Amino acid sequence: MAKSKKSTRQAEKNQDNSKPQENIKSDITQDEELKGFSAVKKSISENKLYWMYFSLIGIIFLLTRLVQITVLPKGLHIDEISMGYNTWTLSEFGTDRYGVSFPVYFNNAGSGQSSLYVYIAFLLSKIFGYSVFTLRVVSVIFGSLLLIFGTKTAYEMFGVKCAVITAAVIDIMPFFIMSERWAFDCNAMLPMFVMFLYFFVRLIKTGKNKYALISGVMFGMSMYSYILAVLMMPVFLVLALIYAFIKKKITLKQTGLMFICAVLVSVPIILYLFVVIGVLPEFKIGSISFTSASAGRASEIVWQSLSFKDIIKNITTLTSYDKYDFMADDKYGVFYNNVLHFFEYKASVSQILLFVGFVFMLCTAVYNIVKKKSFSFELMMMFYLIAVMYPMLFLKQLAIYRYNAVYFAFALLLSYMFARLWEHKQYVICIFTAIFYLANFGGYAYYLFSGNFTEENKALAYFDYDLLELCENFRNDEYADSQIYVDYTASYNAGLITLYGLRVEPSVIQNEVENIDSKIMTYGNIHIGIPETVDQAERAVYVIRDINAETSYYTTNEAQMELYKTLAKNNNTKEQLLELNTPYEIKNNYYIFTLNDQR
Repeated sequence: MAKSKKSTRQAEKNQDNSKPQENIKSDITQDEELKGFSAVKKSISENKLYWMYFSLIGIIFLLTRLVQITVLPKGLHIDEISMGYNTWTLSEFGTDRYGVSFPVYFNNAGSGQSSLYVYIAFLLSKIFGYSVFTLRVVSVIFGSLLLIFGTKTAYEMFGVKCAVITAAVIDIMPFFIMSERWAFDCNAMLPMFVMFLYFFVRLIKTGKNKYALISGVMFGMSMYSYILAVLMMPVFLVLALIYAFIKKKITLKQTGLMFICAVLVSVPIILYLFVVIGVLPEFKIGSISFTSASAGRASEIVWQSLSFKDIIKNITTLTSYDKYDFMADDKYGVFYNNVLHFFEYKASVSQILLFVGFVFMLCTAVYNIVKKKSFSFELMMMFYLIAVMYPMLFLKQLAIYRYNAVYFAFALLLSYMFARLWEHKQYVICIFTAIFYLANFGGYAYYLFSGNFTEENKALAYFDYDLLELCENFRNDEYADSQIYVDYTASYNAGLITLYGLRVEPSVIQNEVENIDSKIMTYGNIHIGIPETVDQAERAVYVIRDINAETSYYTTNEAQMELYKTLAKNNNTKEQLLELNTPYEIKNNYYIFTLNDQR
C-alpha cells in the first residue's frame, strides 16, 4: 500500500513538473514542439533540400543588401548624414557633432534621432574606421537579425512551412531590400521588436524563466531603437500578457522578471524623458549625457481625427508606396505593385493576398478561441497588428520607412496564407503565386542594380549628392586658406551637408545647427550662404547651385522648388563673379567659382 501511494505521488509530481504548454501547432510533432527551432536546424543539416534552400536565401540576402551599398542609393539621405556625422565625431572625439559626450538621445537639426543605430555604427567605426560602408552596413546587420529571428518566430508560432515562406518573403520584397541598404535610425525598430517577440513566444511555449529575462532585455533595448517603439511595444505586451495570463502560459514571477529587466535596461532613456519634460535638469553620469536633445521629436505624433476613409487611405499607403521614392516607388511598391482593376476600384495582387491572409488568420483565431478553446498565436498576431497600426491615428504624416514594424506582420500574413493553402493541397495557386513573386523579384533586382533606379530617381527627396560630393572634394589642405561659400537656397539643410562633407570638428561648431538654412552662418572658413556683395580681394571659393539643373533637389514639390529658384534668382552674386571674369567650372550641377586662386 505504501509503495502504491508513493508511486501515485511520484506520478502526480511528474505530471505537475511537466504541465503542458498546449500543442498549438498542427503541422509539427510533439518532439519538434519540445526541441523548438533546433528541430529545424537538424532538418536542415540532414535534408539537402533544406540546406540548399536556406543557403540560397542567405546568398540572395547578401547580394541584394551589400552589392553597391555605398553608391546605391547615390549620395546620402539627410538623416544618414546626421547619423554619419555623429558616428564620425564620436569615434574621433568622443562627442556628437555639437560637442555633447555620448548622449542618450541625439539632436538632429530641430528633430532628433534614436541612439541604438548610431552606437552600433560607432563601435564598427572604432574598429574599422568611419566610412559610408560602416554606416550603412549596420542596416544589413539589423536586416540579418530580422531574417533569422523572423524565420524562427514564424516557425515557433505556425510551423516549418510558414517559416520557410517567411524567409523568402523577407528576402525578396522591395521594402526589406531597400530599408536594409540605407542608414536610418528607425531601421533598428523592426528587428528589435521581432527579437523581443521571438523570446516572448519561447517563454509562452516553454515556461522557462530565462526567456522572461531575455525578452525583458530585448524590450528595454527596443526603447532605444525608435520613438514609435515606445508607442507600439507596450500596447502589444499588455494585450499579450493579459491573454497569456488567462491561458495560464505565464506566471506572475516571470512577468516580474521581464518587467525588472526591461526597466533596468531602459533607465537611461527614462531619465532622458524626465529631462525632456522638465522633471530633471540636464546632467551627466560619467561620459553619458542626459540632455533635452530634441523634445520636438514628439511633434511627429499629433492627434488626428481620422475618418474611416482616411484610415483606408493610410492602409493603402502602407501596402503600396508613398512619396518617398528611396523606399518604394509606384513601379514596384513595398510588396510589388502589380495593379488589378475591378470596375472603378483597383488593388495590387499583394494587397489582395494580404487581405486574404488576414481573413485566414482572423478566422483561425476565432475558431481556436471559440471552438477549440485553445491558445492561439493567430490571436497574438492580431494583437501585434493592433499595436503596430494604431499609432497612425496620432501621426501627422505617414511615412512607410518609419512605420516598418508593420511589415513583419504583413510578411507573416502572406506566409501563413501560403502555408495553409499548401496544407489544403492548393498546389496550383501556390506555385503560380510563387512564380509571380519570383518574376517580380527578378525584374526589381535588374531595375535596382542595372543603373535604372539611379537614372530614374535623380531627384530623390532629402538628398543632395551633388553638394555632398563637392564638399568631400574640398576636404584637403589646398583649400585651408580659402573662404568657402556654399549656396543654400536650393538644397535642403545645405549647412549640415557641408559640415559633414568637410568633416568640421565639433570644437568649431559653437551653437546647435537648428535652422541652418534660414540665414548665413560661419564655421571657421566655411560659410553657409552666399554674400550679396563679392569681396574682390578675398581668396574664396563660391559654390552656387545651377537653378536650371533638375537633379538631386531635396524635394519634388513643385511649389517648394519654385520658391527656392526665386530665392536663387534674387541673389546677384553669380552675376558679380561673372562680371569679374572669375574662373569657374560646372561640377555636379553647381558653379564652382575660384576667386584669387593661388594654387
